[in-house]
Amino acid sequence: MASSLNSIPGEKVIMAHSLGNMVVSSMIQDYGLQVSKYIMCNSSVPAEAYDTTLSPTNVLVHKDWNEYPRKSFANEWYKLFEDDVGDDRQLLTWGGRFSSAASLAVNFYSTGDHVLELEQNNNVWVTDGYENWDQKFEHYSWHKQEIWKGRAGILFNMGTTDWAGWSIRENMLGYNTIQPTNAWLMSGAELKTNTVFKLQPETMNTNSIPLLLRGALLAKGISSRTPASGATKWGPLSMNDSMYNLNSTNTTLNGISRPNGWVSRSNGLFGNWGDRWLHSDMKDMAYFYVFKFFEKIKEEGELE
Repeated sequence: MASSLNSIPGEKVIMAHSLGNMVVSSMIQDYGLQVSKYIMCNSSVPAEAYDTTLSPTNVLVHKDWNEYPRKSFANEWYKLFEDDVGDDRQLLTWGGRFSSAASLAVNFYSTGDHVLELEQNNNVWVTDGYENWDQKFEHYSWHKQEIWKGRAGILFNMGTTDWAGWSIRENMLGYNTIQPTNAWLMSGAELKTNTVFKLQPETMNTNSIPLLLRGALLAKGISSRTPASGATKWGPLSMNDSMYNLNSTNTTLNGISRPNGWVSRSNGLFGNWGDRWLHSDMKDMAYFYVFKFFEKIKEEGELE
């Protein structure tokens, strides 16, 4: 796709919604897509993939790992190989994965996005957020996806994987092979091979990991340490003018105004979402309510 788009003459602006941002970011980062602006809408990609200065959040640490040191997490394992020149295991992180795309980005995010919203704690269950028929199971689904990596065999396999993630190696009696007190005492050299999490698939434990395999490992076995980029502001101060909170009606805070108000979704058939800008409101809401969003796209992309 990147080569086909590059063959089109003239200046190009590209736009993506939700997980489509994973595709576009990869085209820019890995396949040389040339665009002048990249419009990101409700992006389902970890924010740390664009901004490595963000601090990890504890609610994205599975509750079974509360007593373990961060150095033993699967999403921190890459740090143990940072001094090993040419070792691809140092790339098994979302941190900076799409750094080349960040400089082109205009990020339209929503602090009210129900799909990308994080639960208030790290004990996330499949029914969390299910309050009525309209909200269904999509509430907190991004959080559930990240915190269930490696948890196959638990939660009836709903949305889980059996790759690394928050799995814990167990002995024949069903006890954790490495207890938290021992993990704190272990050196980085020891944790390289004697991991708390299950080193699976075996293809992740090699110094040569092809690009497509790395993508699969990140998707299925390496959880994010930060919220989704479509749910929060990120980037250096120089980028803040290109970050727009769709959930805000205060334009002085880089929000998108709503001069025609908003459909009431406080009760009845529309759930209890109030006036929140939900994950797909850019297409689900009438243009009458969201036209300022599209006007801002035209302005930022210089599309007049």
